[in-house]
Amino acid sequence: MESIGFSNSRTPRHAWLDWLLMHDRLNLYTWFGGRSSAYLASFTVHDGTIWRINTAIGVSVPTRRMRSSPWGHDNDWEDLDRFLSVGADSAQRLRRTLLDGDPFLNVGPADTLAGHPYYKVGGPDGCMLNCEIKTAYYSTHTPPAEIERLTSYNFSCFTRFSPCTEIEDLLPAAQEWHLHRKDEVRQSSFPERRCDVPVWALARDARYVLGIEVLSTKAEKSQPYLRHMAKVQVVSSFKEPAPWLPGAVVNADVSLWLNDSSPSSEDQHLIPGRRYIVFPTGNDFRDRRVTKDSPLTFERCGVQEDTPENRHELEEGFAQNDVLRP
Repeated sequence: MESIGFSNSRTPRHAWLDWLLMHDRLNLYTWFGGRSSAYLASFTVHDGTIWRINTAIGVSVPTRRMRSSPWGHDNDWEDLDRFLSVGADSAQRLRRTLLDGDPFLNVGPADTLAGHPYYKVGGPDGCMLNCEIKTAYYSTHTPPAEIERLTSYNFSCFTRFSPCTEIEDLLPAAQEWHLHRKDEVRQSSFPERRCDVPVWALARDARYVLGIEVLSTKAEKSQPYLRHMAKVQVVSSFKEPAPWLPGAVVNADVSLWLNDSSPSSEDQHLIPGRRYIVFPTGNDFRDRRVTKDSPLTFERCGVQEDTPENRHELEEGFAQNDVLRP
């Protein structure tokens, strides 16, 4: 396996630019269309085949105010140029965890797949110096037309006189992400039933998939959650050798938001006597290693009815995993 990458960054250097920089007047250059920009791409080759592709585009956004010191007026961060970056990375599972080696990465929950099951949008938890970074993580089995849409970057942002100022300017497909703005109310990109996520997408991303039968349940309100604690028996293990063996009786804990009135919240309740297909949280954090004695816990959408149709979709999702880890 070999990883190959290339990049191209554009920050012109001339004597007059150095003078502007020395006298903290570089934003005069940016006012007239000058800016820093970059394009990055890499791919992973295994046995002569490309298995992973990562791309990204970035550009600076100039401030429109003259500043008298490198840190702006009274250390006002708003006086600093912003930097925008958007990218697209392929992976077999869209479940980024601390085990993947990036403790600062924040990727949306499973219910975001209800609107677009082939990709999730994420970014670093913190972004210093007025930057905004977003990445679309897409499945390696994403249809080619969707991959093309997610990677159709607007390279005119590198050269146009009027600067690109938002992620959507760099990537038109980001319009549907409804990114949060400081001066806007966040729009909802979720459908009415937030857990109308294809079972095959959940199966693709899960590490463990179990079949269980609910023996007993108890509900408990603990702000801001409604906890459903249950005794369940593991009937079968569908994906990877899970710590919970078939026949074992274990605790299960489903926590729902008390103020979640969406119809799909009812779908996550465990009812005694019924069988479910569940996608338990498993070794998703270094400090939460699961064992055979650990309770079953779930993210939103982690409980599905055990039906022949859902079992068929499990196989469809499993087939989208490969031997090369994310």
